[in-house]
Amino acid sequence: MPAIHLQIGKLDIEQKRRLVKGITDVASEVTGVPAAAFYTFIDECEHDQVAVGAELMADRGHATR
Repeated sequence: MPAIHLQIGKLDIEQKRRLVKGITDVASEVTGVPAAAFYTFIDECEHDQVAVGAELMADRGHATR
């Protein structure tokens, strides 16, 4: 079971569809594994859930969506 794990900001359902399709197509082309075999996991991370060093991204002036 090949798996693709994405950590990304909040996306709407159409953005997720487009992203998953594009990434899966490329992964399939590069590896030779059929696209239908890939599992894709999307982990949406808001800027108040991610830190660089000891500082939240939200505190670094990055707007949340």
